[in-house]
Amino acid sequence: MATEAMSPAGDRPRKLRTVTIGSITLAWAIFLVSIMAYQTYAYTGVMAVLAEWQFRTFDRFFPVATIALLTGLLALPLAIVLLLRLRQIGRSPVITRTEAIRRARVGQNFHIFVIAFTLLGATLLFAIGMTSVGINEKPYRLSVTAEPPADMSGLASLTATVRYDRLGYYQDRFLFLGRDLWLAPAVSKDSKSIRYLVQVRPQRARASARQTVSGYLRPRALPGGLKRLYENAGYSFTEPTYLLFRSKWDVRWPWFSAAGQLAALGIFSSVFWLLGRRQLKALNQQPEEHISSPD
Repeated sequence: MATEAMSPAGDRPRKLRTVTIGSITLAWAIFLVSIMAYQTYAYTGVMAVLAEWQFRTFDRFFPVATIALLTGLLALPLAIVLLLRLRQIGRSPVITRTEAIRRARVGQNFHIFVIAFTLLGATLLFAIGMTSVGINEKPYRLSVTAEPPADMSGLASLTATVRYDRLGYYQDRFLFLGRDLWLAPAVSKDSKSIRYLVQVRPQRARASARQTVSGYLRPRALPGGLKRLYENAGYSFTEPTYLLFRSKWDVRWPWFSAAGQLAALGIFSSVFWLLGRRQLKALNQQPEEHISSPD
């Protein structure tokens, strides 16, 4: 006759605390990533300092690696406590079928939370991206020497001297997706102050040309790292700075990129949820007195 092993009297509270520690560790990591992602986008705080050092040392910035390394270091104490607690639980010679099912359900609930959070966030970001550019807009004619309407945004045309000899190149990368952004200052003749930059196709530096360019104007859209490079070259900026994108897609890309990457994380977590579902189904089909070993 099989005998079911009983968990120690103090075992369940210890496991509950382990779940709590795991939740706190996850929440802390998400908080850190969110703060550092914002600092990277706004080019401020610790990320701006690290970006400056990387530009000086490597001639480029590695945002994903930097965020991952800092998150790992700052979450390390909690992660060590969590790993030690899980190791203590794993030393139990046997666990009951009921306890195995409970653990599997905790994992399933975690994946459901991640899936819901990422898909909801992806939907919200996609909606924001779709509304970031109007559908039926009349182009607004801008003068490089005149101040535009406050925080003007939308379809516009600009006549200015496009400084193709001062091209700026920026790699916009995060997690799975990225793009290469080529920009040129659009200024009045011999001006060293920049209010407008226009997106151009990848090309070699060439002579400046006075021309009329059309696209979608966005305020405060210039990447902080690229702005700093122009400042280091002796240029100043008139705030707010405007960026004239070539197409609606280029305006919407940051939102669509973030939405796509969140959706990818949700799909990735869905795979683990399906695997956990198979494990849970197998546990439910085992006899009640079955003893499962954690090994």
